[in-house]
Amino acid sequence: MSHRVSIVYSHIFARHHPIQEAIEERAAILEFDADLPRTQAEAQATNAMRVYRYRVTDKPHDWLVMIAPGCDLEEARRILIGRFGETRLIDVRESTP
Repeated sequence: MSHRVSIVYSHIFARHHPIQEAIEERAAILEFDADLPRTQAEAQATNAMRVYRYRVTDKPHDWLVMIAPGCDLEEARRILIGRFGETRLIDVRESTP
């Protein structure tokens, strides 16, 4: 299964705006493609949203954010390792939007 994943580098700004934007985008797609009412599309998009906090060796004290709809923790870890390399990734944890 292919997921759209956004890696957000700003650990301060990333907690709100990009997450809400990703939920709204996913809801709009569900509303159009699945012909769902807006409220149902928003509920499904919110339930499917996965947000992960992660740290890399470049910024070991900063928690960064990855938005990954429908992605589980292990898949998020694989994506981050693919992006940064196994030696640079310190930790990955699931967060709630």
